[in-house]
Amino acid sequence: MGLSDVVYLIEMSVTGLIKCWNRVVGKKEVCKTVLDLLYIILFVAIIIVIPIVIRRRKKAGVTGIKSALTSICFFLIATINLLAYWLDFMGLLSWAITVVLLIAAAYFTKYFPVPYNSG
Repeated sequence: MGLSDVVYLIEMSVTGLIKCWNRVVGKKEVCKTVLDLLYIILFVAIIIVIPIVIRRRKKAGVTGIKSALTSICFFLIATINLLAYWLDFMGLLSWAITVVLLIAAAYFTKYFPVPYNSG
């Protein structure tokens, strides 16, 4: 199962959930259940994608932590927001951490390896 298959499965699950949610708009319990289900899908996707990223970096021969910091920051953003939602910690602190990680991810893009064109 490749990355495109995983993305397709997640996309189909989300569209099905949105259709279900559109039918029951206004029922708070169902909306919370749909959100919980979406966050569970996000958690599973994070667990699946991290080894894929590591494998692709090894296959491309990319080494060093600096070039991986952008990906690490994005994974941390997803994890922090997931935990903030589950633990009812959606506040200024979680937003501040998200913004700091986003700025750090943008900064560390300068350490991406430059692709070599042999053409």
